[in-house]
Amino acid sequence: MSSTSRAITTAVTKVLTRRGLCRKAQCGILGRRKTRISARGRVWLFVAEFHYHTVPIRIEEGHALSASGQIYSRHLAPLKTGDRGGPILYGAPRIPTPPFSTGGNNHAARSSKLLAKFPRTNQSCYRHRHRLALAALFVLTACTHSESPVPRPRPVVVEAPQALSGLSDVQILPGSIHARVEVDLAFRIAGKIAARHVDMGAHVEPGTVLAVLDPEDARLNLAAARATVAAAEADLGLARAEEQRYRELRAGGFVGQSPLDLRMNTTRLAQARRDQTQAAYSLADNQSHYTSLTADAAGVVTQILAEPGNVVTAGQPVVRFAADGEREVHVSVPEGHLDLLRQAERLEVELLSNPGQRYQGKIRDLDPQADRATRTHRARITLLAPDEHVELGATASVIVSAAASRDSFRLPASAVGSLGPERPTVWRIVRGAEGETVEAVAVEVLRYFDDAVLVSGPLSVDDRVVSAGVHRLVAGMAVQTIERSAKVAL
Repeated sequence: MSSTSRAITTAVTKVLTRRGLCRKAQCGILGRRKTRISARGRVWLFVAEFHYHTVPIRIEEGHALSASGQIYSRHLAPLKTGDRGGPILYGAPRIPTPPFSTGGNNHAARSSKLLAKFPRTNQSCYRHRHRLALAALFVLTACTHSESPVPRPRPVVVEAPQALSGLSDVQILPGSIHARVEVDLAFRIAGKIAARHVDMGAHVEPGTVLAVLDPEDARLNLAAARATVAAAEADLGLARAEEQRYRELRAGGFVGQSPLDLRMNTTRLAQARRDQTQAAYSLADNQSHYTSLTADAAGVVTQILAEPGNVVTAGQPVVRFAADGEREVHVSVPEGHLDLLRQAERLEVELLSNPGQRYQGKIRDLDPQADRATRTHRARITLLAPDEHVELGATASVIVSAAASRDSFRLPASAVGSLGPERPTVWRIVRGAEGETVEAVAVEVLRYFDDAVLVSGPLSVDDRVVSAGVHRLVAGMAVQTIERSAKVAL
């Protein structure tokens, strides 16, 4: 490398480092260069190497600047030449600057960064004024390398899992009181309701008339059946008389056997018709008594389904009736609580109207198929010793108690996240030499509560798990733990 090239390299590097555009260790002028002779003088082509990129630099030999000449840069303070000028960087957009003393105006680069001094040449400044410029490295504003800041540990609220090993697993199911026997009473014949003798909530005894139909239709049906029976009996008497006469004629040899057989068959048909009409008469007689709806047992009228004046069909419900006797609680059991109910060691029922008083119960039946709308199973819990406080329709709570089948832990509902479908996860604090981090622990959710969950997994009471903001955590993230009981502003 010639002395001129070395001087250019040294000058460019000094300006870069002195102005703080980039560090010396991160930029410099490479030794790769090309020198050529143009019609206007020598031209040096260099490559400036920076931390992230390289930029080509073109330096062309120019005329000297006067002692008062200045080149202004958008990024650098004004750079003044000495008494002896020299070539400058070339090639960027130009802006006017004060004129040189040797003539003409110098058009310098708008984003120039460098100035290099070299011996005066004999070429005219006026002749080369259109080439004189300050150039290069117009993208140096992004060359400075800044180290990535170390992220601060994320503050997280933690708490210890509450172990339930060896304790009873308790679940409360809401329900209501019902009678063991609840039926809808209806008339056995069609007709128009003439009167209703009971109101909803009335307690009735066996045989009490609840409602009656208009008896006129039943009376007419009975009369028609009676007349039909009389006609059938008359036909039967005639048939028997005809049969007797033909028997006598057959005995005297006046008729053959065939006419006698015909009369005998006519008698049998008349007798069958008489029996049929008698059965119809008995049915009409019974139906005449079906115009009254009576209670078959002692109980309570829980609902009125038809009013006087309504025309009802046979079997259409008119009164809903709850018989006295056993009382039970109807509850809807979610699918997740079926095993708990089946394995229950004790069932207790508490009434909302009589808090503090608990009644022992047992499962009478459990529907095997879930309801299509609610996806719950209907269970019936029989009360073993109900008293006068157990009223129909009362709101009740069934307390289901069962021994915990495995080691389980109670956690806030916000502590359980997910790393994928069917993968419930909690985040456990890991203490190391460099601080505290988090790790994901897969758990199994046993039961949901209002604001907590019961989980089973590789946890212990000495662990600390994140109780809020789990969706922002990743494995190995540095955290700063804050106990849930601590009163701090996050």
